[in-house]
Amino acid sequence: IMQGFTDPDIAFLNRTVPTPASEDLMLALQLIASIQGEAGISDVSSAFGQSIQGLRGPGKRLFAEPPEGRLPGEDGDVLVELLTEIYGLVSGPPGWRRTLLSKFKDLEFSRHPLAPCVMLMYETFETSSDTRKALRDKENTPPYDLVVKKKSKKHLSGVVVIETDDLLFGGVGQKYHEGIKVLRASFKFGSWHSLREAPKQYGGVVLKQMQDYGFEVSMARYLRDHARPVRIEKGPNGKPRNVADLAKPGEVTGSRASLGSMLWCTRKACPQAAGDVSLLASTLPTPTVKDICCLLYTSPSPRDRG
Repeated sequence: IMQGFTDPDIAFLNRTVPTPASEDLMLALQLIASIQGEAGISDVSSAFGQSIQGLRGPGKRLFAEPPEGRLPGEDGDVLVELLTEIYGLVSGPPGWRRTLLSKFKDLEFSRHPLAPCVMLMYETFETSSDTRKALRDKENTPPYDLVVKKKSKKHLSGVVVIETDDLLFGGVGQKYHEGIKVLRASFKFGSWHSLREAPKQYGGVVLKQMQDYGFEVSMARYLRDHARPVRIEKGPNGKPRNVADLAKPGEVTGSRASLGSMLWCTRKACPQAAGDVSLLASTLPTPTVKDICCLLYTSPSPRDRG
């Protein structure tokens, strides 16, 4: 990993890339379910190192000193020329994104006009149920052109969501499947996971595709790892405190942490709890014992967290 903050061109480089919003992910899942496409998740291994060379421009070269202890097989001081992007460089994420978008453009994917991390594939085919079934079948015996009509309009056939080096994809049709095949051959992927076979985490949520091509979205894993119940201290002589009493500092701190986890879940995948969580958050910074009891009632139990 390079110390990118020492890059001499740091002030002139593009250092930011967009990431998919929560709405983008839900939009993509709905589109994949609507076209009845088989969804999957993959991650690119050492993605930055697979970027196109020379993205800094003509004549721009970057050198780095090796780590302490020297490089194996090298005597004396040496300089290493960086020909492509490497983890740690501020230009790594933008360079990888340019590389990936260039490949998608070659494969005739188009970017969603309102979601820069969502790529769409359109094909010309008849949208009957029989056609959909034929297009989903990668080993389809009849040629694809048997289900294509000259007067058919272009329809959505594939969706890909880009989150740096993690991809969520799904679709139907010959053009889409061929594009995904070329993409898989163009880069080195660490894993290639089908959501119909088993659930998988993507962007902080666990996704599973059902038999009807719909999706089950779960935050149970996140809540299990981050949500903690708030402990309400007892009153004098071990008796329960009055519900109108103000919460103690430790209880307020616990409430903030618990509400933070719940707010994240409502933003990502649990909008049905947004109202309750918002009302509970409004009790800060001076919640009462009753407010904390309501928080504990609203919070998922350990059993619900999976």
